[in-house]
Amino acid sequence: MCVGTLPYLKNKYGTGYKISVQKLDSDREVYEPVIFEAFPTAVEERDNSELFVNYRVKTEDFSFAKAFHLMEDLKIKGQVSDFNIVNTTLEQVFIQFSRNQIQPTEEDRI
Repeated sequence: MCVGTLPYLKNKYGTGYKISVQKLDSDREVYEPVIFEAFPTAVEERDNSELFVNYRVKTEDFSFAKAFHLMEDLKIKGQVSDFNIVNTTLEQVFIQFSRNQIQPTEEDRI
């Protein structure tokens, strides 16, 4: 069982924020150093998308205003086509929380 407000659960069990960058034909070496400079703890998340590159930033290291202004600046300069910034969803919190649970043994079920 997990009890708390949505912000509390997201902060305690969430995985932070995801910045999705829609690539242009330009090389990632143009915008990636800017992202890692602003958010040194950012980690690239691999997926099968050929249009987007995703970066995960821990909640404690994240500033929405900073991320938005940084990405908007990259977009204005034509270094990225578009971007998306999202917080951990409640579904992701549930998945993360359930991964940390201990499986009951046969003795626990009796």
